[in-house]
Amino acid sequence: MIYSMTNNGKYFFCLALLLQPLLRLYGLPGIGGTFGDYTIILVVLYIILKKNSRISRINSVSETIELLPILICVTVNILFTWDFSFGIGNQLICWMRNLLYYFVLVYGVKSFYSIEHGYKAYRIIAYACTLFSMVQTVASSVFNIYIPGQFGSFALTDLAAQRENYDIYSHYNLFRPDSFFTEPAHYATFVSGFMILCSLREVNKKNIFAMIFCSFGVLLSGSTTGIVMVTFIWAGWLFRTLRKKNNIKWVFPTVVLAIVALSIVAKSDSFQLMMSRTFDTQDALNSRFSWMEEFAVLNTPLDWLFGKGNSNDAIKLMGWLPGWPMILVEYGIIGLFLFISSYLLMFFHVNRFGKNILLFFIVLGMGTEVVADMYILVILPFVINSNSVSETKRISTT
Repeated sequence: MIYSMTNNGKYFFCLALLLQPLLRLYGLPGIGGTFGDYTIILVVLYIILKKNSRISRINSVSETIELLPILICVTVNILFTWDFSFGIGNQLICWMRNLLYYFVLVYGVKSFYSIEHGYKAYRIIAYACTLFSMVQTVASSVFNIYIPGQFGSFALTDLAAQRENYDIYSHYNLFRPDSFFTEPAHYATFVSGFMILCSLREVNKKNIFAMIFCSFGVLLSGSTTGIVMVTFIWAGWLFRTLRKKNNIKWVFPTVVLAIVALSIVAKSDSFQLMMSRTFDTQDALNSRFSWMEEFAVLNTPLDWLFGKGNSNDAIKLMGWLPGWPMILVEYGIIGLFLFISSYLLMFFHVNRFGKNILLFFIVLGMGTEVVADMYILVILPFVINSNSVSETKRISTT
């Protein structure tokens, strides 16, 4: 059943999910949790109030039944991974956070999320983030001023330390804009999600401009992960465009504009730093594979089966991990099997538009955290609702 909502209601529902990566950067001192957590709690309450008793019925569950294995996994995981050497508050917050994420995906997205409204909101946010990253770049390179992307006393980032780091970088002529995020790679990941959606839409001036504009921002960020993602997105767009005769006319001017944009960005410090980190020192590449030693935290058969849990303390033990290895360490082999099962079920259920997005999401999990954090609320709603005829006809061109 699709529940009636006003356009404003749909926008607010979409914004609540799309803004999670940014809302997670702010919180109330001394209380715990983040603005993102409080927002998701409100979304869950809204879903429950709207659906009332229907929430327990099979027909409500079946809206996104493909994700039920993950929801079950997240729910029971804490029973097998509770560690009293960790902070109980941290364990509960992380457990509840993931539980609420998948509750929203299973029970709320089909009923209350609009692909078209979500795409429009995503475009506005991606534009704002990209524009601000350009402002940061100009301010740093021309005026030697660092403009932080987090504001006010609610920011959880240590702004003084962050400013000090950027002052040190600027002394050596190094600068990478991170927009409103805490690091350039997070900005690049967020914007790349928008670009994959844009690349699947109708080929026209508006969408081509959006892709070039956002690509410009990703290149400025100097994120190796972002560069790789953008390259694959453009390659996929070019392949699909060449397959349709009426779209071939857009290829040449788009390639020319892309080359011009690349030649401009190639002169920036952040792009040169990215090239050096990737091909000279290979720091960026090494960091993508050095995480394998973190599997040492799984030191018992029970750890391998059920994982270490997903509290902040457990995550600190692991260090940085990409999404799929993180799922293995947090939920164990059984959990990894359930996650893969859910996404395979979803892949065979959605249309080609949804399959393209889901493949991008799954591959992205090999080099970023997206399959194991709040980005599931940013990208998966477009997959879940891809079979909506009225929405997909206006969006998918494949």
